[in-house]
Amino acid sequence: MRKLFIALLVFFSFLITSCATDVLIPGRSSSISKNIYQEYLNIGDVYYELKKYDKAIDYYKKASESRGLYWGCVYKLADSYLKQGNFSESENYYEKLLKRDSDNSDIKQALAYIYASTGKFEQALILYKEIESMYPESQVILENLIVVLISNQEYEAAKDQIDVLLSKFPDNTKAKTFLEKIDSETKVKEDDDSDSELLDSVIDNESISDNIDSVSENKKDSDNQDVSESLDQTEIQ
Repeated sequence: MRKLFIALLVFFSFLITSCATDVLIPGRSSSISKNIYQEYLNIGDVYYELKKYDKAIDYYKKASESRGLYWGCVYKLADSYLKQGNFSESENYYEKLLKRDSDNSDIKQALAYIYASTGKFEQALILYKEIESMYPESQVILENLIVVLISNQEYEAAKDQIDVLLSKFPDNTKAKTFLEKIDSETKVKEDDDSDSELLDSVIDNESISDNIDSVSENKKDSDNQDVSESLDQTEIQ
């Protein structure tokens, strides 16, 4: 809070001083504007440190009106929205940053995390694969790639990456957890498929029963009707 008090004190002192004279000095107006935007940024930074991201965002937006501070504010806005849990707004700002700096791994990691957190696994995979190729010796990035592969149900690809992980980092403690997760999800999928097959079997049995009942009714109505023909006709229907 002390930092915030000092920042606000400097800001208001600056405003009072800048308005205290009516004397026009060449270049003074642009200098005052530049300093005001810088103070907005400073106040935003203090609110950010206090984890008051809504306030930080307000001041970063004001500071972003300065052409010289714009891109720095865009990055701070992207990060603040991410900390706030506002993935949609954060995604917009990070995508804007990535268009400007397509090789920035920090931006790619943040954006990949947002994609994965919002279920955009294909987009997350593209970025994590790019990042992994940039930093092949990074254990964390490889782990993140595996998590996204599992989330996207690409189990074989995930197992391949787990093999890579263990070959590079034999003492990795998460590999076992990843494999257990794959086994668990694979079993659930097999159980679901089994339930689906059982349901289909029940439906088929009901159809067969209906066919038999239909044949029985037809037999009662006409002793001359052939049973096999009734079965064939019912199956076609």
